[in-house]
Amino acid sequence: MTANPRRLKTIFIILVLAGLIIRIIAVLKAPLTLAGDEIAYYQIAKRFLTEGDLLNSSGMPTAYRPPVYFLFLSGVFSLTHDSVMAAKILQAFLSIGIVLVIYKISRRLLGEKAAQASFFTSLFYLPFILAPTRLYSEIVFTLFLVTAFFYFTKLYEKPAIPDAIKAGIFMGLSVLTRAAALVMMPFFLAVLVWAHYLRGKTVPLQRLIGILGVFVAVFGMILSPWVVRNYRAFGTVKYSTETGMALYVCYFPEKGKIFSKIPREDPVIQESLLIESELQKEHFLINKTFEKLRQSPARIVDLVPLKLVSLLSPFHWELYHETIYDWSYVFLFPFFLAGLVMLGQRPRALVPLSIPILAVLLITIVFYGSSRIRFPMEPFSLIIASYGLYQILHRRLLKMNVGILCWLGINLWASFHLIQVKSWLRNIATVTGIW
Repeated sequence: MTANPRRLKTIFIILVLAGLIIRIIAVLKAPLTLAGDEIAYYQIAKRFLTEGDLLNSSGMPTAYRPPVYFLFLSGVFSLTHDSVMAAKILQAFLSIGIVLVIYKISRRLLGEKAAQASFFTSLFYLPFILAPTRLYSEIVFTLFLVTAFFYFTKLYEKPAIPDAIKAGIFMGLSVLTRAAALVMMPFFLAVLVWAHYLRGKTVPLQRLIGILGVFVAVFGMILSPWVVRNYRAFGTVKYSTETGMALYVCYFPEKGKIFSKIPREDPVIQESLLIESELQKEHFLINKTFEKLRQSPARIVDLVPLKLVSLLSPFHWELYHETIYDWSYVFLFPFFLAGLVMLGQRPRALVPLSIPILAVLLITIVFYGSSRIRFPMEPFSLIIASYGLYQILHRRLLKMNVGILCWLGINLWASFHLIQVKSWLRNIATVTGIW
């Protein structure tokens, strides 16, 4: 029996509204007090409205973070008389936009049924619900990233210049929101060459190079105003001045194990804070990092397990105002692994979906991992997990379905017993020597 399209559309609209209401409730219930990176985002956005440039607390030009999220906040503040709540509510709407694009990507790569599963799981995925409650760039960044990826899937299916232009625009905007997307660019280009020339020779090489050239040229045009501005501010071609701090913290973290916190008691960090120039501070921290690593090169390898554990942690300690047990992520993780195995028979779908995951793993190994670092890969790991979950449920095995419900119940129980679960996992990590 074929489902009634009108009924499906009604259910779809009801679910979208339910997801939006849940997000707005989360925003309204979260404290308005700003903390951590939120303070910097707010202050720099405010200075931009008055000074017309991105300035740090010393009134000097800053390129520590890319500009798009500051511009987003500035636009909201200029229209709403500096309303933080308005910015967060708008982020709730953008979070729904992420869900809709995830649905479109999944439908293109895996079909309608798998797309419906992706739509449902992403609509009620806890990080997508809670992220709008903070003045963090994750929601804006992820919307640009998944939109770029959608047009990339169109290029992956059939290269065309209009899609190359759109992919270049949104990829550029995502890079100007968070640097993680920059790592994905070489993967995107390599996969397009693999799909259309090395594997199938579906497109003449000259035409493929031309379309990829358009993609890269548009991407470069989007980045160029920021690069030019930084050249004028610092006298050198620069995308960001964050590399030095990120590099030092990832190899000499707080208490030797906390990557997401700057170790302010560290003598090197204290010395760096006395340097006024962001460019000089970055060079100082990069030099100190390599100087100390030459003295103890084993740290590079020794820290990798801890970085991966931090990346895959079941706890979110940055995307909400308190640490939470991310039951939705933990619940879906086994289905992500199952989906990877099942998609082994569908490499045309698995290869592009693996790009953001591989990029985040590379960033984690070179720098560090955390719940925020994981965010760019979550839309794509969620698509894979939803495919695995759909395939398992489609078999309609009673024992398996009961097991899925029990697994869901265990994770919901764990979310209500956060302190006890944290204690257990901390003890396990300590005994195994990774914490």
